Amino acid sequence: MTDGASFPTDVAALFREALTRHAESRLAEAENLYRQVLERDPHHAQALGLLAMLLTDGPDEAAAEAILLRHLALRPHDGASLHGLGQLRARQGDDEAAVALFQRAAQWLPQLAPISNDLGVSLHRLERSEAALAALDRAIGVEPAYAAAHGNRGVVLFDLGRFDEAFDAQLASLLNADVRATEIRASALENLWRAARKAGRRQEAGALASVQVQVGELDALLADRLAQILDGSDRPG
Repeated sequence: MTDGASFPTDVAALFREALTRHAESRLAEAENLYRQVLERDPHHAQALGLLAMLLTDGPDEAAAEAILLRHLALRPHDGASLHGLGQLRARQGDDEAAVALFQRAAQWLPQLAPISNDLGVSLHRLERSEAALAALDRAIGVEPAYAAAHGNRGVVLFDLGRFDEAFDAQLASLLNADVRATEIRASALENLWRAARKAGRRQEAGALASVQVQVGELDALLADRLAQILDGSDRPG
């Protein structure tokens, strides 16, 4: 239920209820409750921060930006909101602004690997490849099994012509990706074959992929895409 009449009216109790719904991944209800908290206390920094976190992942960029700016007006050094605003700027195509925000966020949350990953992506789009690699290396240093960062690192290495290293990075991405992360795994698979062709490691890539299919590590969708690749110009051998 999201009917405000069913919730407590006390700000502290409302906020506790919002946290409970958030923790249970009942996100629409949590958003509604955070908004009710803010109706009663517009300067409730925790509610602003958590609502900003929810909205940043949603489709309404204007609403997310408004809440992020309100939160940062109260807490200008909040790493999570600096990161969120950076993500919005990156999606809007303003990578220069995104980089500045990600760098500020990393000062306050140096152990949050996604900040360094996002920084690396924006730096790469700005053609600052060595700085991008350094950021992605930091992300992997914090979280060694971070599949997306391995994949992004592989893209940068490929563009630098370091094809053997790009192959290894994409393989690390594929092997570390959660089985539910189909988009990350599909991207790693495609980029693995690109690097394999350039590095002269197509036979190795084919053998590794065959093992993954045999042990069921590639789901039906990815196995089908692999078959398409092998049947095309990238057939190993």
